[in-house]
Amino acid sequence: MPLITICGQPASGKTTFAHGLVEYLKKKLPTPCRPGKGKDEEDRGSAVVLVNEEALPVLKAEGYRDATAEKITRGELKSKVDHALNRDTVVVVDSLNYIKGFRYQLYCMARAETTQHCVVWVALEHQQMARAWNESREDRYPPELYARGGGGGEAKGNVDGGKEGRIEREEVPCFDDLWGRFEAPVEGNRWDRPLICYSPRPPSEGAEEKEGRKSTREEVYQQVLAAVTEGKAPAAGLSTATAPRNDADALYLLDQVTQRLLFSILERQKTSMPGDIITVPEARTPVCFRRHVGLPELKRLRRQFLKQASDWAAATLGGGGGDKEGGEEVGKEDSRERAVGDAFVQYLNLHTT
Repeated sequence: MPLITICGQPASGKTTFAHGLVEYLKKKLPTPCRPGKGKDEEDRGSAVVLVNEEALPVLKAEGYRDATAEKITRGELKSKVDHALNRDTVVVVDSLNYIKGFRYQLYCMARAETTQHCVVWVALEHQQMARAWNESREDRYPPELYARGGGGGEAKGNVDGGKEGRIEREEVPCFDDLWGRFEAPVEGNRWDRPLICYSPRPPSEGAEEKEGRKSTREEVYQQVLAAVTEGKAPAAGLSTATAPRNDADALYLLDQVTQRLLFSILERQKTSMPGDIITVPEARTPVCFRRHVGLPELKRLRRQFLKQASDWAAATLGGGGGDKEGGEEVGKEDSRERAVGDAFVQYLNLHTT
């Protein structure tokens, strides 16, 4: 199912937008099937999974304190997405996602699953506005996160007890650094396409759906839903495409028939002249060489043919056995051998001119 990547500068309203998007998708998409049901595709539903630092869990102040911590945090986010991404789950990645290379990695994961993908850019217009939000907000995490030390380090800042723990806002130097290093998505890049932009407004300006805005939050949710349900999934690349299955019986038949045909041609060349029509029992197509072709050249052509025809043989000759028609068994095995023989003879006639 689709992968939705949310990106933006710190304290721009990404998490608020992401939680609203998850609730919206849960209402609009089919509900997941219950255990033991939904074996048929029609009975299946869609689950919505939110992946962010809180789900790891990692404290943001700790996860982005330096380059090493950022690399670890991105790796854990990528692992979480890879684990959650499947044909029955919509994955919403709520994080900074400020590096275009990381967004490309997420795109490749969606492409490998041949599923829809879109990028939502929560674009806050002014850095001062985001800094004010950052200084006024209180990030809340489950209390067990502090017992674990933020997934690898001790939680820093003023932590209050109670049902939920509280950590102070991000430090100003870290905030400014992350803001300045944000790499804005470009719709011309295939990993940033389709790109949906959303510009939140601070609470002081009144309701979220302020008149004059290009798109309200609800309208952006609708655009995301259309992108992940009606959009075209990226085609799998050569490196991620599933390799065609080789039928062992078909490859064995290909090897045996071409070997017998090769020696049949050598025997008949002893009693024929260049340009004569040579018939062989392994093929219906006649052999016609304008010159004498020796064993070394025939072996080389056979090796080339086997390399090029392996996928064709697996697709065309797969599945042996015989058919019955009118009470008489049709020699399907013989017809498969003739098909290989005809293809090999045509190849030889083409490459010995």
